[in-house]
Amino acid sequence: MLCCDDLERENGNIEKADKMFALCEEYDWVPISMKNDWTTIYGEGVTKK
Repeated sequence: MLCCDDLERENGNIEKADKMFALCEEYDWVPISMKNDWTTIYGEGVTKK
């Protein structure tokens, strides 16, 4: 499950991401952290609004 937990590089939401991480643990799903597992989220020249 993709957990949108990066507040600096995208419009993440920590509360929702924490719930998603908990669901992953409960159902034995594999969590993917946008903050910790991705080196690039958007290409060059893209800015956060």
